Amino acid sequence: MKKSMTFVLLLALPAFTGCSSARNSADLQRRLEACEAGSAALQAANAAEAVRIKKNRQIIETSLKAEISSGLARVSELKGRLSVILVDTVLFNSGEAELLPASRNVLDKIGAFLKDIPDKDIRIEGHTDSVPIGAKLKYTYPTNWGLSTARATAIARYFQEVVKLAPERLSAVGYGKYRPIADNDTAQGRGLNRRIEIQIVAPE
Repeated sequence: MKKSMTFVLLLALPAFTGCSSARNSADLQRRLEACEAGSAALQAANAAEAVRIKKNRQIIETSLKAEISSGLARVSELKGRLSVILVDTVLFNSGEAELLPASRNVLDKIGAFLKDIPDKDIRIEGHTDSVPIGAKLKYTYPTNWGLSTARATAIARYFQEVVKLAPERLSAVGYGKYRPIADNDTAQGRGLNRRIEIQIVAPE
């Protein structure tokens, strides 16, 4: 009796194994289809974001056409992040962090643009050249690092208090001379390094 039952079980084993393989294969197929669907959705989202970034760049470049033409501003895009770069002279006097009255025009243009993209945060970076702070201003800003931070903060406060952007969207940081984009050994290079970068970033 035991031998006959063993024989029957051995005959049935391939059928059970086949069922298990079929279930595993079906499960694997479902997983592959889910992965493919997720990948397609991600690609579609990335493509839509790329279109949006391109449109936003066109909008801000049109708004800042006069400043861009005069070399006071430019717009860049890196890894899906838009940045508006302003030379310091359009915003501040040399060695100071108090906004010039004339800076309101360009900051209001940028602020109006930023209000139309409420799902993004704004990171404001201050940068300087490598020339040390002069003796007359050293008591206020002992280093370029302090000056760059004060300038970034002044712009963040303007966006909050005047443009009425939500403060939780704003961050300000100063890098001083430590992130140059040009050669500090030339006047032209130092002029490029003295800048404010307003970056449009995804919320953290």
